[in-house]
This record gives sequence, C-alpha cells and structure tokens, in this order.
Amino acid sequence: MINNLLNLIIAHYVDHDDDDEDEEEQKKMMKKKKKKMMMIITMMMIILLLMMMMMKMKKKITILMAFLFFLLLLLLCVFSDDDKDDDDDDDDDDDDDDDDDDDDDDDDGGHGDGDGDDDDDDDDDDDDDDDDDDDDDDDDDDDDDDR
Repeated sequence: MINNLLNLIIAHYVDHDDDDEDEEEQKKMMKKKKKKMMMIITMMMIILLLMMMMMKMKKKITILMAFLFFLLLLLLCVFSDDDKDDDDDDDDDDDDDDDDDDDDDDDDGGHGDGDGDDDDDDDDDDDDDDDDDDDDDDDDDDDDDDR
C-alpha cells in the first residue's frame, strides 16, 4: 500500500516527456524519487516518535525544537540537488560554461587582474609589501628577550 502511494506521488513529479528520455532513464529517476520519498517518510516517522516521547515528558520547548528540526530536515530533502550524480553520466557537451579559449581584452594573457602584469593584485603599486613591518613594532621588545 505504501509502495502504491509512493508511486502515485512520484508519478506526479516525474516529467512525462518521452521525446527526451527513454524508459531506462525514467526508471532511474523513479528509483531516485522513491528513495528520496522513503527517506522523507522515514524522517517524518522518526520525528513523530521523538515528539510523542517528548510529549510524555511535558517539555514544550523540546517539542518545538524537534518540530523545527523536522522542518529543517524536510526542507533539506526537498530542496537538495538531485542532479549532482547525473553530471557524470551526461555525454552531451552542449554547455558553453566551459570556455577553453580566453577572450580577455587585457594584455596579461588571460591571467592576473588586467593591468598587463601576471600578478593577481588589484593595485598597480608594489609598495604593499612593507605593510607587514609596521604591525610588528609592538612585539619587538618581546623578541629581544627571547634571544
């Protein structure tokens, strides 16, 4: 009965476009969705059992904390990214996100901050190296004692 209920719930969320997916991919998606729904139902049951135990103790703050924890877990399960595992399986290279060629207009060869040199500093002056010496003036007395 639970399995049929899960299949009905999952069938609502699965795309019905047969043009892009074949049956094997749909079965994989159904398995992933079923696994996710079973995890959510299991968490709900565990949290409900915890809440029932807390009600016997008459600790209303703990009940509220358990309920908020349940909501957090539910939100994490619902809004988690399912496509993390699918990125390795995709053989389509239609994505233009990976730009191998550098079309930068600066003279640093695609590296750096665009000012012509190869360093990544945003400042054009090189006087920043002396800033660390000014901060250590207070500790000079302690260094002399250690020598």
